[in-house]
This record gives sequence, structure tokens and C-alpha cells, in this order.
Amino acid sequence: MQPPFCTLTHLLLRNYKRADYIARRTAQAAYRKKVLNISQQDIDDYINKITGGLGYLGKPGKNDYRVITLGCYIAWAEASLSAEQILEIGTGLGRTHYCIRYVNKNAAIHSIEVDPIILGIALYRNPYHYFAESLEDKNTFIFLNDAIIVAKILLRNKESYDHIVHDGGPNPKKNTRLYSYGFLNTLYKLLDYGGTISVFAGKNPEYIRRIYRTMEKIGFKKLETITPPGIPVRIIRGKKH
Repeated sequence: MQPPFCTLTHLLLRNYKRADYIARRTAQAAYRKKVLNISQQDIDDYINKITGGLGYLGKPGKNDYRVITLGCYIAWAEASLSAEQILEIGTGLGRTHYCIRYVNKNAAIHSIEVDPIILGIALYRNPYHYFAESLEDKNTFIFLNDAIIVAKILLRNKESYDHIVHDGGPNPKKNTRLYSYGFLNTLYKLLDYGGTISVFAGKNPEYIRRIYRTMEKIGFKKLETITPPGIPVRIIRGKKH
């Protein structure tokens, strides 16, 4: 299922509540059509395909501590403590959103997701129920469309963010558009001065280096590569000065 084009119209009009409403209704329709009557194994397989596994061992819904720990590393939750507006690339099941919302109850969170099916699972059949509950927060706005297009609209709207979380895919090598100079530069422009960014960079050393160098070239400062305990992935954190 494709994300609704009308979302972009409402974003252009800065009607974020309406865009969020459409995202949730589209996700509900996708859930009813594609998820409601399939087996749990098929749902688990789809979650693994889209998210790359979230860090659990076995099936989704297990290893809560491990899953949340990795999510909080990716989210860089402590950097968002005093943030007033936060941008999230990749809603997924709502893990990084949960980590941010746990420490910051009041920030406006704009979360972008391109897949209505995974959003439907996140909202209506999430193996981690507290992720779904967190996504219902009144200050959370989900935009269902291509992150590259949405980010450009937000920039056009002169939005700015204190903190950005980029968790746009489990394998940057397979989704190079979201790790390109152009897209990362758009995120740089959306980030307020003094703001922070956390980018999930995957496992591939070549692409980790490429993302790091791209961020460095764009102008992100105080870059550091983080390795969560016991999980062989890298997260790149930086700031805008």
C-alpha cells in the first residue's frame, strides 16, 4: 500500500493534526486489509523484514530490556530532555519514540514513516504494547510519506528541531537515499543551532565511515560513533554549532 498523497497537501498547509489523522486512518485501513487476518508468524516476519529485528533475540515481543536499551541508544534519549520539538525519521514500531517520550513528556514529536503496514502494526498489534500507547500521545504527530519529501516540506515551512533521530532503516546500504549528502544536509538545515542528532549507521564499516564523513563534510560537530553494549551496530551522534 502506498502512503496517501493528500498528506503532503496538509503538510504544505501546516495542518499537522490533519496529516497525523490521515496517517493513523491509513494505517488502520492497511492493518485491516493486510494484517488482521494473517498469522502471527507472518506478522513477525514482516516486522523483521522492515525493522531488521530491533535487537531482540527470537521473536518480536521478547527481550524488552535489550530492545529498549538499543532504542534509547539510537534515540540518544538524554539529549532530548529539554527539547521542545523533535524530528524522528522512521516511526517503525515506535521504539525510539517511546524512549524519547519516556524522558520528555511535553515535546512535540514529528515522526515520519513511509510504510502504512508497519505503522498499522505499531498502532494496532504492536508486540510491545507500551510502544503503541506512547504513540497515542497528544503531542506526537505522525506523517505517513517519503521522509525525503516530508523533510523538504518541513524545511519549506521553516520548522526547526532541537533534536533529530534518524532510524530510517536497518541497513543503510539498502536505503542509501536516506543517508545521502542531500538528505543529511536537509536534516542539518532543520536542526536548530545547539541541537543534537543521532543517526543509526548499521553494521557495515564502509557505510559507517561514509555516513560519518558525509556528516562531517556537511558541518556537524562533535561527532562520535557509539557502540551499544552487546549489539554489533554503530550509532553516530553529532551537534550543530
